[in-house]
Amino acid sequence: MVNDCIRIGLAENVTSMKALSKKAYHELAGYGTQTYYYLTAISKAAGILRNYRHMLRKQPKVKKPYASRLMLTDCYGFKITNGNLRLPIRAREYVYIPLNAYVLRSMVLTL
Repeated sequence: MVNDCIRIGLAENVTSMKALSKKAYHELAGYGTQTYYYLTAISKAAGILRNYRHMLRKQPKVKKPYASRLMLTDCYGFKITNGNLRLPIRAREYVYIPLNAYVLRSMVLTL
């Protein structure tokens, strides 16, 4: 989703979150995921595009941006149940990721 937002931002020449949201939000609906993931992807893409434009002014031969690492920076819908991290994918569909004892202790300390 982030790379699609970057592609749209480069094609439409936009870097702001609001402008990118208007251009990319409806295209991201094809993914069929929860809508709050769209805003996270748009936000990340806007930051990447802003950095790209900044680097273009300093070095004209900068490569076009591309998010090569998977990322999920969001705080909605997550829940820890029975030592597993539950991530929502679609409505009433979840992926469970097992957490080890160290991570569970660290999370309890921060909550």
